[in-house]
Amino acid sequence: MRWGKLTHGRVLGLLTNPAYAGTYAYGRHRTQRTVRPDGTVATTNPRVPRADWRIVLPGHHQGYITWQQFLDIEAKLTANCTHTGARPPREGEPLCQGIISCGSCGCRIGTRYQGTFHRAYYDCMGHRDAARTTSCRSIAASIVDTAVAGLLLATLTTEQITLALDAAEQVTARHTRAHHAAELAVERARYESDRAERAFAMVEPENRLVARTLESRWETKLAALIEAEAALVATRDARPPLPGRAELEKLAADLPRLWDAPSTSAKDRKRLMRTLISDITVLPDDESGQARIGVRWHTGATDLITTQRSQGPRTPAAAVELITRLGPVLTDEELVTELATARLLTGHRHPFDVKAVRWARHAYQIPAPRTVPFHDGEIGIDDMARILAVSYGAAYYWITHQRLPARQDRSGRWCIPWTPETEADCRRRIARSGHLNPAGPGSRTITDAARSGEISVQDAARRLGIHDYDVYYWIRIQRPPSRRTDTGRTAIAWNDAVEADCRDWLAHPEQFQRTGTGSRPPPATTRQESELSIQQAAIRLDVLPAAVAYQIRAGRLPARHGPTGRVIIPWNDQVESELRTQLEQPKHPGPTGPGSHPLPETTLARGDLSIQQIATQLNIRPGALYYSIACRRLDAHRAHDGRLSIPWTSDNEAVCRQLAVQTRAHIPQTQTITAGGAV
Repeated sequence: MRWGKLTHGRVLGLLTNPAYAGTYAYGRHRTQRTVRPDGTVATTNPRVPRADWRIVLPGHHQGYITWQQFLDIEAKLTANCTHTGARPPREGEPLCQGIISCGSCGCRIGTRYQGTFHRAYYDCMGHRDAARTTSCRSIAASIVDTAVAGLLLATLTTEQITLALDAAEQVTARHTRAHHAAELAVERARYESDRAERAFAMVEPENRLVARTLESRWETKLAALIEAEAALVATRDARPPLPGRAELEKLAADLPRLWDAPSTSAKDRKRLMRTLISDITVLPDDESGQARIGVRWHTGATDLITTQRSQGPRTPAAAVELITRLGPVLTDEELVTELATARLLTGHRHPFDVKAVRWARHAYQIPAPRTVPFHDGEIGIDDMARILAVSYGAAYYWITHQRLPARQDRSGRWCIPWTPETEADCRRRIARSGHLNPAGPGSRTITDAARSGEISVQDAARRLGIHDYDVYYWIRIQRPPSRRTDTGRTAIAWNDAVEADCRDWLAHPEQFQRTGTGSRPPPATTRQESELSIQQAAIRLDVLPAAVAYQIRAGRLPARHGPTGRVIIPWNDQVESELRTQLEQPKHPGPTGPGSHPLPETTLARGDLSIQQIATQLNIRPGALYYSIACRRLDAHRAHDGRLSIPWTSDNEAVCRQLAVQTRAHIPQTQTITAGGAV
């Protein structure tokens, strides 16, 4: 006997093996051979359904559980198998999870959590199959759950329970009659079998033909007796077990308190709901503030619920009425005083301040008082935007970033001193800006200290018939010669040779595709002969690029930034030997390998494993484990030195192995490159 940890797989194997139920079974698996396209033969051992097992002998030996318990466990596991379409109740708070679907596209509705407090939402999953329509909706789970739970509790009244019990008694009476009929059939078949047995016993041995006839008749009666007894057992098992009438009536009267009790878990509420409700559908509605919910019961009856969607915290109607009435004549500070006197609060139950009053003015379009006129020579933002033919946002940006002198009056209005010098300065700023120039991109040529044959990026893109992003990409990798002008614009030295090179790059974009880590060295014009990039150094040392970057951040490896922003490392034999010595240290804290920094002794004594050890053992990325810890799927401890460790329990091991299977199932997509070579 070999002892091991109790894992999820071992428990599942025990529950699905009939040997632990005292039953001998043969034929649970079958050997299947298939020929692959390459000509090789693959052998598999798929499971065979229980009904097709060749030999089943219950009670063959003493088991840990009974055969009936084994069958019940098998039915429960089948009901919990989600990949076959089952939606068993889970531990999440949303009550309708698994039985709710979209009424627009017909797809199921999943559950997602967002925000700091992980608020649950029902979201249509039609986008996964490109079946999502414009009427598919996302709705807060609390809205649907509250409406459906209210309908369920309103339906389960004492009167409804009484009607259900009356119907159950009628069903029980029918089962009783059927059971009595089955008993009479067994009694009749037993009598016929006994009579045939007596007739066979009384025949003379010499009458062989008569004996064979009576023996055949006796066997027929015995087969009929076996069928009648099997029908009796089936009728007895089909009789539904019903609790007492008084217990159900007491439960119906106490159901609301039991539903709202803190000790009642979300899974218990889901089970109670699914006992009566078959499925729920979120129907499309033209009113954005309403939600229509369809409920289908197991009896086939349907109900339609119309409820209001949550609109979030809103300003109370009394506060809106006061601001609407006094807003045109009072300033924001005076309105704050009036609201405090009236003891009115915001939608978040906070006292009003100037910011809240201004937001209420904006939301409900309440004008501010304009009792104070502009000073001489002042204009507003709207007037300035109209004079300069720019947007309101551009003018507001200049003011808030101290590009223009301005002041705010008591109503919050911006007042700009407008002079010919201010207007001329604004127009010069517009002329220098590529965003605000209304003539369009690429229409302005390089004018400041223009050199012979220089053009702008937009002109080059227009000549080549490509997007200017492609030209900018070429400039970043220093393909065409370019320079930065005094006004900050990029000028390209253009001639026939440069244009021919550009068109060659367009015709052969594969030269821009990276063929591996470190395949793009620093530009030859920006590095010395003995300098390497981070990726090239990582390939020479056979480590991750992150390890080399860590040595640079720690100040152990000299490096500099090139003009394009890439990191360049001065390289020689001494630098390489010192770096190898640093990376080979067993307790080096950098990312030089999985688990190179051991856990504290107290953590190891508990049986915990580090992130890197688990990632190495299961062949998955450490980032996947960190993500599972952040989503609270894995339990983790943080040591005094800040390292994370995972208690290696059966639950955590099962989660990690499932994560490994899911991670290996993902196939990375192939990158595509554009005409300019950008990935």
